[in-house]
This record gives sequence, C-alpha cells and structure tokens, in this order.
Amino acid sequence: MTNLRYRWTCPHCGLEQPAYSEVDAIDGWMDKQVVVCDVDMGGCDQYVVLAPKLTITAKTYKLVEASADDPVAPQPANQQEPQP
Repeated sequence: MTNLRYRWTCPHCGLEQPAYSEVDAIDGWMDKQVVVCDVDMGGCDQYVVLAPKLTITAKTYKLVEASADDPVAPQPANQQEPQP
C-alpha cells in the first residue's frame, strides 16, 4: 500500500481541502471514505463521500537520430574542440 495525498472540493460549499488515502500499488484501488467538510478551514461541516479515482498521464517523446550539423548532437570521443 502507498499513501496518496490529494485535494477535493466540497459539493455543498465549494471549499477545496486536502485528503489522504491508501492506494493498492498493484491495481490502483482506493477505498471510498466518509469525511466531514472541515469547518476550521471555512467549510460547511457537512458529510461527504469521497470516491477517489487514480489517473496517471504519461507524456511520451519520439527518439530521433541527430544530424551531424545539429548543435546539440553529441561529439565523437576522438574529436577535440578547436583551440583559439
């Protein structure tokens, strides 16, 4: 199990507040929780059911071979930098 911290918004008053859940690392399952909107943070003190859903977005990049005139292309090991 992994602990996950996230934020949720109260459907009654709109206050955004933190919550903590345990996540099953294998399938991403999180249990539903009954929580109270935190009146000490300015909330409405109403009961709410949190049903968190874990979504991960991964950004992908295409690998391309650099050309010889590319300024960021790696230099061969036997080539030396020009001297001034």
